[in-house]
Amino acid sequence: MSLSTNLELLNGKTTDGCVATGLHREVITVTAARTLKKEESGALIVFDIATGATVTLPEAEEGINFDFLVKKSISSGAAKVITGDAADFLVGAIDFGGDANTTLTTAISAFAADGSTHVAIAGNGTTTGMKAGSSFRVVAITGALWGINGTIIGSGSVATPFATS
Repeated sequence: MSLSTNLELLNGKTTDGCVATGLHREVITVTAARTLKKEESGALIVFDIATGATVTLPEAEEGINFDFLVKKSISSGAAKVITGDAADFLVGAIDFGGDANTTLTTAISAFAADGSTHVAIAGNGTTTGMKAGSSFRVVAITGALWGINGTIIGSGSVATPFATS
């Protein structure tokens, strides 16, 4: 997606200026596998595919960040976000909740990424989450570490959404 040249122009009078990113947020809709670019930092990534897809993060560089939102509940496959470098890891926690129609059978309210083995978060729409409304943020806090936090929605006997591959 490209931003309109009529939005947030720095020089204010012509379309010759550059767009001030961050004032008008880019929204990237995922309907198939996608690799993000560091230049897309700050974008909202929307999973709009019930069969899931894999989104690969760029190599971690301090300050790069992305927000993720699940628009369509995952019904098969997985909605997955994985680091783009095998030496980049996730650290942080995800709160886990049930939707209005679900009673969780496991009394766990959060799962943690350990910062040394976890490279992905993946949800199957039920036990590992990613029902519609799930959302989380990743922020590169060093050149090899992504911080993660948010809330995912699932059902049944819940399990960690974090993975080592």
